[in-house]
Amino acid sequence: MDGILTIGDLFLGKYRIERLVGMGGMGAVYAAVDIDLDRGVAIKVLLPEIARSQSAAARFIREGRAAARVEGEHVARVFAAGRTPEGVPYMILELLEGRDLREELAYRGQLGIAEAVDILRQALEGVAEAHRHGIVHRDLKPANLYLHRRSNGKRVVKVLDFGISKAGGWETKTGDGAAGELTMTRTMLGSPSYMSPEQLADSRKVDGRADIWSLGIIFHEMLGGAHPFDCKSLAGVVHAIMHREIPPLGTIRPEVPEALQAIVSRCLERDLSKRLGSASELLQLLAPFALELDDTLEVTPVPRASEALLEHDRASMEIETRVWTPPPRSTTPFTVVPPSQVPRAAQKPFYERLAVIIAVPVTLVFLAMLVLLYAFRSTTAPIAPKAATQLADSGLPDAS
Repeated sequence: MDGILTIGDLFLGKYRIERLVGMGGMGAVYAAVDIDLDRGVAIKVLLPEIARSQSAAARFIREGRAAARVEGEHVARVFAAGRTPEGVPYMILELLEGRDLREELAYRGQLGIAEAVDILRQALEGVAEAHRHGIVHRDLKPANLYLHRRSNGKRVVKVLDFGISKAGGWETKTGDGAAGELTMTRTMLGSPSYMSPEQLADSRKVDGRADIWSLGIIFHEMLGGAHPFDCKSLAGVVHAIMHREIPPLGTIRPEVPEALQAIVSRCLERDLSKRLGSASELLQLLAPFALELDDTLEVTPVPRASEALLEHDRASMEIETRVWTPPPRSTTPFTVVPPSQVPRAAQKPFYERLAVIIAVPVTLVFLAMLVLLYAFRSTTAPIAPKAATQLADSGLPDAS
């Protein structure tokens, strides 16, 4: 096995490889069919050269174990995990179709208030289930919230990537050398722009309130249309999270109810004693805002159907030094631009415009010739009676 599965082959003798969903610097995700159960699955594998790293393999195994422990509609299910005969770690997961919240925000900007509440509530269901098992995710961000579209059209939020989750004493086990290495060599794990102040200080000493902070940032971004700490460097992000005042939602989007603004503020309290204490508590506070949404809510499909399954490949094995900056956003995705303002690069090429210029007079000349021809034929029509008179005068016998 060279790290890239072959389309049409049987993986482990029972999963027929259908297509490559995505590939990163560390692994790949394939869509496949479980021939025994006749259902679609996703196969996630590490590249062999990456699998030789104890830290990478440990994180991969950690992700599989943590996700398998959390049962619920809002966590991507893990059906199986292990190593190939060649020693490459793999996972068999639920096949997802749609796109992650990061892509959705980049495409749409601000979300509707009811829709943002619905997405957050669904994510909280998955996070609350993880917390009940003593698992702190520690890397919640839009890329790890997947908007899965079911076959009936209903959209379901799935929490992904438990690769750096903390599960009650897991990191202190001396029997798992790789896990110990993973903990001891790094004290900052996760995506800095969504990390809580205490996680920035020491990611090993956090509880479920760190996930509440991350969800608060995500909620602020969904409602406000931009990350509240839009910095260009790691140092800027860290300083902003530690010290900068969080922009009040009311100044960005006045129509957000004050009670909802207060909930966001409580999620983003730097003082742990003042921050909301659990996902379940946050769910209860959001209940009055859980408006009924139309089941036919459109989510434009994108080709990268399960890109978020590769999020662990995006250099998050090390401290992230780059902060993703979304493209310019607008609440009106389509704008009519007058022709005079269309950039020259977007206009038709010169030769096409020249052809139009030439074609117009040629067409007019052709039409004029047709008119003249018709007029000429009309003036020559009386010749026929004159010819008949000459024939009678010639003395030839009358045919009658």
